[in-house]
Amino acid sequence: MTVSSTQFRLLRKAKDPKFNIDDLEHYNLMLQAGFSDIQLCITDSRKDRILLIEDYVMPGVTSHIESVECLDCLFDDHHLLLAGFWNKIKVLVKNKRFSIIPKDLFVEENTEDYIRINAPLDDHQHGCFHNYYKDLSLINAFAVSNQVVSFIDKTYKSKHIQYFHQSSSFINGYNRYFEGNKDTNVCLYLDRFVLHITVFKKGNFRFYNQFPVKQFDDYIRYADYVINELSVNVKKDKFYVWGYLGKKSNHFKILKKKYPTLKFGERPNGLKLGYVFDEIPEHQYFDLLSFNFLSNKS
Repeated sequence: MTVSSTQFRLLRKAKDPKFNIDDLEHYNLMLQAGFSDIQLCITDSRKDRILLIEDYVMPGVTSHIESVECLDCLFDDHHLLLAGFWNKIKVLVKNKRFSIIPKDLFVEENTEDYIRINAPLDDHQHGCFHNYYKDLSLINAFAVSNQVVSFIDKTYKSKHIQYFHQSSSFINGYNRYFEGNKDTNVCLYLDRFVLHITVFKKGNFRFYNQFPVKQFDDYIRYADYVINELSVNVKKDKFYVWGYLGKKSNHFKILKKKYPTLKFGERPNGLKLGYVFDEIPEHQYFDLLSFNFLSNKS
């Protein structure tokens, strides 16, 4: 396959007029990379202000090699991504290779074994990472394609790259979002062909997982499974939805009928966004925006 610019497509872009290319040394670059999509977010580290959001899909990609080739093409075409003097560069990976472990049970030498509980792992194709989240006393162990790591490291040779997993952004982001809230909160995030479910009960994190979706009924089937397992009260407990879903869509109406307390979630707390981002619904990009608060020292 010969990758060209036709292999990636820009779905959304919003750029704050306060963006100043001369200030890149103060800006954080955050990349959220999936198999066939990538989002980027640039923030001003001095103000926690969002300056740029871009969302791309790569519909022609059929393998990890093609995915990285497409990223290479996108980077070559982009006027900012090849710059090397960012304040910080953070990469959030979207895949199934992760495992959440209580801190007291975590043994670093067993990182690969934890990941293999949830997904197959090839030592020659994946590198393993882990992050600790103090507020939740959790470790997130996850794997990243070596091809992606090699591409990122080659692109930003002089920078230390911080790697995270998308699940961390949801868990940490919702923990901030519901801080002080003692209700049972069920969080549904409708991603591209994936449903993410996060549950907090009485203010405590209880559950996160992601499920592949082929048709709309799958959303309800997986949600019902989690609800039943955790004894959630559909009529009384709080349900929220984020992601790629229209507020007036039939899909939302169906979900609302099924879960009467359901409402759209809002953006993470503590961020500053200018008027140009008003065009982006507040229930979209929760994972990307929550990424701003992720740190290896969380």
